[in-house]
Amino acid sequence: MSIIEHVVLFKVKEDVAPSEADTMVERINSLASLEQLLHLTVGPLFRIRTSPPSLKFTHFFHTRFNSKDDLRSYVAHPAHVAVVKANTPLVDDAMALDWLAEVPGGTVPPPGGD
Repeated sequence: MSIIEHVVLFKVKEDVAPSEADTMVERINSLASLEQLLHLTVGPLFRIRTSPPSLKFTHFFHTRFNSKDDLRSYVAHPAHVAVVKANTPLVDDAMALDWLAEVPGGTVPPPGGD
């Protein structure tokens, strides 16, 4: 079995208040109920090592999907579009990564699972 992994790293603007960043995370967490998602995790990074060191991402979110079609449907979903629109003014930079992952034994690992 394979699943689609989707990770976004982003940098919150320096002038964004902590409460605004918390609201941004809450908005992303609100997407967890969308039927396309198998898993959603979001939060601030506590450590990142990059080269060049100028890539100072502050937050991440990680989602899992059963298929590329589910990912496409999620991206176009009105709730997702609304969250992106609300959060974009708070973000300086973002990088998205998508890949197909083979799941040993055909069971999707739980959040934080091996």
